[in-house]
Amino acid sequence: MFYIGITYKEKEEYANALDCLNRVITMLGTADESQPLPLSRADTLFLIGHVYELQGDTEQAMEAYQASLQVEPKTTKVLQQYAWLLHRAHKSDEALQILQKAVENSQSEAHGSYLTARIYIERKEYQLAYTALQQAIFVDNHNSFYWCTIGVLYSAQMQYKDAMDAYTRAIRMNPYVYEVWYNLAALYHACNQPEDSVEAFERALEISPHNKDIQDALEFVRGRKGQGETEGPKPKMPPANPFATVLRAPQQKQQQQHLAQFASMGMDLGALAKKAKAKTHKKTGANGSTIPGGAADYGRRGGYGQVALKANR
Repeated sequence: MFYIGITYKEKEEYANALDCLNRVITMLGTADESQPLPLSRADTLFLIGHVYELQGDTEQAMEAYQASLQVEPKTTKVLQQYAWLLHRAHKSDEALQILQKAVENSQSEAHGSYLTARIYIERKEYQLAYTALQQAIFVDNHNSFYWCTIGVLYSAQMQYKDAMDAYTRAIRMNPYVYEVWYNLAALYHACNQPEDSVEAFERALEISPHNKDIQDALEFVRGRKGQGETEGPKPKMPPANPFATVLRAPQQKQQQQHLAQFASMGMDLGALAKKAKAKTHKKTGANGSTIPGGAADYGRRGGYGQVALKANR
């Protein structure tokens, strides 16, 4: 029954999913404890909470997460999901306390630190965000969402070269996350490199073809609209949900279509880097910065070794 509920959840048939999962809760209450069960009561309550969250029913979702935590108080994934839901409900102080518990319960798991950093970034407490991101990267150095977020943080501090390094890493780990290309394009725009900005926005649009934000940003940079505006596109955060897959469902469907095109990614990025490097002595950003290399340049300069995040002093 729970497999059917999960299938309904994946198909976005949430009412049917809740019906099946609630039946599982009833069955678990009468099950023979000597028989192995594929899903615990706490896990089922967590899934029920997630279905409610997907439906936009925050109150019911919180109740289900709380019920799950009453059964198993130290389950990391439930603590993380519950904390992020609290943050979205404008209860960030409480969310940070719960995330601290999640980090303490599972120090080998990076996402609690990452979500902590996301909250601090929204609160503009950048030094605390750097510390939390450092902890996340120490545990998981190959998560493209984490490196994309680091790039956003560096961009907010106008540390453009460091932001480029972070976006480069994210792209090499997973070139199918549109937010990374979008942010790279915004970075080029901030440094007055419109041609490179257009090219990166086009990459983002290939991954998410119906995304209006990308379409608007691309038109803005091309000069088709936004005449007279002084500010360009702002960086975007990647998904924060711990259960967001690296390749999200719509991107998985498009992967085969774009596979041949992205097979030449290294060549294209190299060309982007070459163009950007050639402009180093000609173009500067609002703070006098230029981007000295494109997204391919980082691999030649340092690889994927552990790096220390540098806070703006």
